[in-house]
Amino acid sequence: MNRSAAEVGAAAPSARLATVVLLTTAVQTIGSWAVLSFPALAPEIGGSLAIAPVLVGSLISLVYGVAMLLSLVAGQTLRRYGACRQSQAALVAFALACGSAASGSLPGLVLAGLLLGIGYGLINPATSHLLARVAPPERRNIVFSLKQTGVPLGGVLAGLATPALALAFGWQAAVGGLALISLLLAAALIPSRPALDDDREPAAPVLRRPLAGLSLVLRLAPLRWLSIAVFFLSAVQLCLSAYLVVFLVEEGGLSLVAAGALLAATQAAGFSGRLLWGWLADRIGDGNGVMLGLAGVMLLASVATALVTPAWPLIGVYALFLVFGITAIGWNGVFMAEVARLAPRGEVGNATAGALVPTFGGVLFGPSFFALAYAAIGSYAMTFGGLALAALAAGLSLVVGRRASLR
Repeated sequence: MNRSAAEVGAAAPSARLATVVLLTTAVQTIGSWAVLSFPALAPEIGGSLAIAPVLVGSLISLVYGVAMLLSLVAGQTLRRYGACRQSQAALVAFALACGSAASGSLPGLVLAGLLLGIGYGLINPATSHLLARVAPPERRNIVFSLKQTGVPLGGVLAGLATPALALAFGWQAAVGGLALISLLLAAALIPSRPALDDDREPAAPVLRRPLAGLSLVLRLAPLRWLSIAVFFLSAVQLCLSAYLVVFLVEEGGLSLVAAGALLAATQAAGFSGRLLWGWLADRIGDGNGVMLGLAGVMLLASVATALVTPAWPLIGVYALFLVFGITAIGWNGVFMAEVARLAPRGEVGNATAGALVPTFGGVLFGPSFFALAYAAIGSYAMTFGGLALAALAAGLSLVVGRRASLR
């Protein structure tokens, strides 16, 4: 049976949407996989380079610090060169980073951290710009959430595939293989570039207004308060991921294997949450409200964590941290969709770049503040309880931003 012209016309945007979602999710997954592979390989790399594994794990701070700085101009570069080309540049940076690390030298590892930060700072503004062009408003949250599942998916690959490859072929071959995958995806984007970058402005300045994205976010009250909220939400998210295992082993009475399994389950809950909360935000048409509710649950989960003792039944511990994970690790897609909704027309990339500055700031400073608080308090449980203050600050910021958007 022949399809009507209307059906054909409706199919084309759907196919374009599916293609863009697939490509942007793949880019996000590769970026997360590349960045998180180094902490996952810390014991192997540390032994090979004769340095403490904790120093390899701390490479993540360098990555996010560089990414935060690059976010200041990433909105301008995508306007000039195109979001698809910027995604390719990020993939090439990931490939060069992995190749640099595979050289097996300490300077090569440091250079890898710099290159990973460059790549990670480029991808979110570019992928958000691409999605904003094709996502229907009524499906914006689930579309952005689908793309953001690439972060925990990359984490799963980093935690499972990369160590397995390192044991089989050596850690240098493992990261070298990841470099090859990054280059192959960059090459796969070439046919799509003319269509995806048809809105680029070749004469657009890059360094004339390096703070354009951040200025945009600070100027518009709803975006400003959303970004402040996400600073605190990012801090909670990273503290949960960074300190959960040591808390459960030191004060929760779990073995290292059991604590690691619970961390994996928490990450899986976050993966599911990104889809669930994106669907819910579209269903009720209120991304801010969903994020506000998540902040409230995070507050309660933080307080409950302060009460965890070895006497707790394992099922109770699992239930608590699955709830904690599905909220603290599940909000990112809705946040990206909210930035796209609040940004002025044609400024999604710039707004995303600006909003990522406080996001990466929370990633950088949250775990450091947690460590300082633990040193003063002497209890992981009570320090986790203190994260309730960060969740409260996020909730209050969302309320203020909500009121500002209604004016």
